[in-house]
Amino acid sequence: MAVDVTGSMGDWLKIIWDKLPMFYGQLMMHSYVQEPAISFSAIGDAVADDPAPLQVGKFSKGGELDKVISKIWPTKGGGGNQRESYELAAYYYANHTTYDAASKKGFFFITGDEGFYSKISPAIINKHIGDAHITAPISATDIFKKLQARYHVFLLHKEYWDLDVNDEMVKEWHDLIGKAHVLELERPKAIVDIMLGVCAMVSKGMSLAAYISHLKSRGQDKQRCDDVKAALTLLEKELGSASAASSTKTSELSEADKIAALKAKIAKAKETMAKIAKAGDVAAPAAPGGDDVDDDDDDDEDGPS
Repeated sequence: MAVDVTGSMGDWLKIIWDKLPMFYGQLMMHSYVQEPAISFSAIGDAVADDPAPLQVGKFSKGGELDKVISKIWPTKGGGGNQRESYELAAYYYANHTTYDAASKKGFFFITGDEGFYSKISPAIINKHIGDAHITAPISATDIFKKLQARYHVFLLHKEYWDLDVNDEMVKEWHDLIGKAHVLELERPKAIVDIMLGVCAMVSKGMSLAAYISHLKSRGQDKQRCDDVKAALTLLEKELGSASAASSTKTSELSEADKIAALKAKIAKAKETMAKIAKAGDVAAPAAPGGDDVDDDDDDDEDGPS
């Protein structure tokens, strides 16, 4: 999880930082993800010469997470240009992290309020990460594409103070990682419940309604439930569409398999009749109905039921 620690996050930063240790405990308590380990990191602005534009903690569990968080420095820097180095953090996690995961993908949550830089220079990569083999700029699109191959990527977005600029930046994020993956934060205290909801829906296949029921059973009030529902509604639609497409594809494959099995049965019947004809020196009749339909009444165990 990568958190924007620049000045524009304001009072939200402390609230979010205080909530982070709860995330691991709730994941474990509700088994939304099997055997989770979390890497917390902080994002600044490398272009504006932020003193610490990228701070990364190792993947940790339990009490180790508190120690990691305590070592991260909220710089409260930034360059005042509506951009932070989100792509620098994405580059690092796409290329320099390893983890044991029960599932094929991990989760990568970014929390921030500004836009990303469209490309990252080799000088910045070399200076802050040390990859001297990078000699040309890399686009944010390519970086996030590689990141999304390894992680389910989400932005937990705090509204920027300039609403016109905010709309432009949100559109850029939509184009980069997908509209359903940009989760609007109405209030900072909802951050853990929103992330838990993503994990429950993506990893466990839980419906949004079922997750909201979980929230209510944990004593969350109507406002919190409404905030979570608003943030995750588009994701539920995306997951539902993907599930429907998968079911359709499975159904189509099933029909194709049936046709293939039927054709195999017809070929087998032809082969058997040819052998009988050869043995009895009589002509072998064609299978009824051609190659697409099998109309015989045999009890061949290999045929479709």
